[in-house]
Amino acid sequence: MALSEAEREANLFYTYNNTCNLFNHSTDWNILETKEEHDIMRKYAEKGRWYALTYGSFIYASNIIFATTSLVPRVLDIVFPLNISRPIMLPYPAYYFVDENQYFYYIFLHMLLTSSVCMTGLIAHDSTFFVYVEHICGLFAVIG
Repeated sequence: MALSEAEREANLFYTYNNTCNLFNHSTDWNILETKEEHDIMRKYAEKGRWYALTYGSFIYASNIIFATTSLVPRVLDIVFPLNISRPIMLPYPAYYFVDENQYFYYIFLHMLLTSSVCMTGLIAHDSTFFVYVEHICGLFAVIG
């Protein structure tokens, strides 16, 4: 784990200038001369924003749907009770060193929140990629 983090830091150090250049979109907007060029770039920027929002919404919704499947046995115990309790199903295997029956909802909430935080990093990375691709497509549309 520490080796992976050290590799990431070294990669960031060696690619710092290239990474900084990625965030200079304002210079691309400043070189546009006509209203038509601004409209083309705005169209592609809005499309990139739509892709990012749609993707993020889909990932968060999928995360919540997947996590709430662990609530199905609890709901079925209320709706269609059996003589015995149904087994606890957590979204992913983990051991919290506490009684899972007693602290089920706390564990479930923790798993839901931590998986949402992890998904936020994934969404941020992929959304940035979508916006960059649409920005480049807009630049090609302006010059082509």
